[in-house]
Amino acid sequence: MVFKKIKPFEEGWEKLSNEERLNIWLEENKGGMGENFPNYREFLENFCMSCQEANQGDYWNFQRDISLYSFEKDEYLLREGFLAMYNASEALLELKSIKVIDPEMN
Repeated sequence: MVFKKIKPFEEGWEKLSNEERLNIWLEENKGGMGENFPNYREFLENFCMSCQEANQGDYWNFQRDISLYSFEKDEYLLREGFLAMYNASEALLELKSIKVIDPEMN
């Protein structure tokens, strides 16, 4: 499977909305999705509409949903789409989930 990996924080990428990033990513990678493209597109778009700002918990839910819809075959590709859509990496999502207790650290 060939797809274009779009790294978080590429120049100008952060200025785009989640929907714009997702549409660009889908266009760049639709060849690697083959006949599953319409299903994967709908799956990613639905998640985008239901979650405007993602954290690690949302990423875990997304991965669970991949299993629920039996999309495991292309799980890596879908995870890359999620990360591109939210302009994040797994590490950044984890950091967003950490709550600082010490008020002086805020």
